[in-house]
Amino acid sequence: MRVLATVLIWVMGAALGLASPVAAQSRLVQGGAQIVATDAGGVTVRFAISQAVPFSVHTRVNPMQVILDTQQVDWSGLQANMLTGAPYFTDLRVGRMRSGWSRLVLTLAAPMAIDQAGLQQSDTGAQLMLKLVPTTADHFAALAHAPDDPRFTLAPPVLARAAAIDKDALHVVLDPGHGGIDPGATRGSITEADLMLSLARQVQEALLREGIEVTLTRAEDDFIPLPQRVAIAHDLGADLFISLHADTVEQGQVSGASVYTLAQQASDTASARLAAEHDRDALLAGVDLQGQKDDVARVLMDLARLDTQPRSESLATHMVGALAARVPILATQPHRQADFSVLRSADIPSVLIEAGFLSSQADLTNLQDPQWRAGFTAAIVEGITVWADEDALLAPLRRK
Repeated sequence: MRVLATVLIWVMGAALGLASPVAAQSRLVQGGAQIVATDAGGVTVRFAISQAVPFSVHTRVNPMQVILDTQQVDWSGLQANMLTGAPYFTDLRVGRMRSGWSRLVLTLAAPMAIDQAGLQQSDTGAQLMLKLVPTTADHFAALAHAPDDPRFTLAPPVLARAAAIDKDALHVVLDPGHGGIDPGATRGSITEADLMLSLARQVQEALLREGIEVTLTRAEDDFIPLPQRVAIAHDLGADLFISLHADTVEQGQVSGASVYTLAQQASDTASARLAAEHDRDALLAGVDLQGQKDDVARVLMDLARLDTQPRSESLATHMVGALAARVPILATQPHRQADFSVLRSADIPSVLIEAGFLSSQADLTNLQDPQWRAGFTAAIVEGITVWADEDALLAPLRRK
């Protein structure tokens, strides 16, 4: 049996007998997803697409997944086709990774290895084929890893950053939650990723008018892994990191705007669930957040947080006060704590702002209302500027 941990196929026009490399977007042919069970208990999955594209397929653990990256394919309608009568998979996600690239993630119901992967071109299009065979959990874990070919490695994101106003200006990194393959919360045709990107751009413009330098972790509807969002702030030497979200929870459980700071023990059950769901989304996109840190690194980070955490708490306090004065709805407990991955920076004050919840109709209406958004934006600007003034006064008292 030929079992492959990672399969990499680079299909160029010359290899296919074409006059030039494939450039236009490919698409899934209507009814072009097919699942066929094999005698050995495995499954063969076939995708009929309109034209051949470069692709990569590999597996990841926690959860067990098969991940297919392609030069951009429109996978519209795939989820309904794939999940009907398919006991081999517990979840399917498709979406954009970055400009020109798509990702399909199949979460497996049981460990299966990639036995074959290939692409065959015809006069009417092309067919992608994956053959999966049963294996043990240990064998699956041993085979699983990201592709080594640099053509399928996530490139650094294109940052939406204005030129520095001056070298001493306060620098804020705004992180619009989710994006690309991970749309976040959804309500009908509305996605958290789109709402937060538009809101982040609005906040960015307002901060720039105040002389504050601002960078967005994503400028488009692209997937950015959670660790990379924090790394962006570190690489730029940011003074603040602010992540914007609008999640869903059980109807009636939570509504209104709230501000989160880091804590290993969440301040309430809903917060714990939100933090767990955020990290699950990152794993579903093929990013393992469970990197091992040595004891020395952990001690150094804990020491750094002795200074950083009170500054984050102070920022949250000022944010809550400004929001209370300018937006009509706040959560009953507007300052909350949870172990969100994007708040784990040891040396940059960080908060996560839930602008509202798509599971609340009142919040959904507010998030789309220009007047509410203007009040929210003004509150964020006020919270940052008041915090910055106070933080500057306290700077001489902080440990060096």
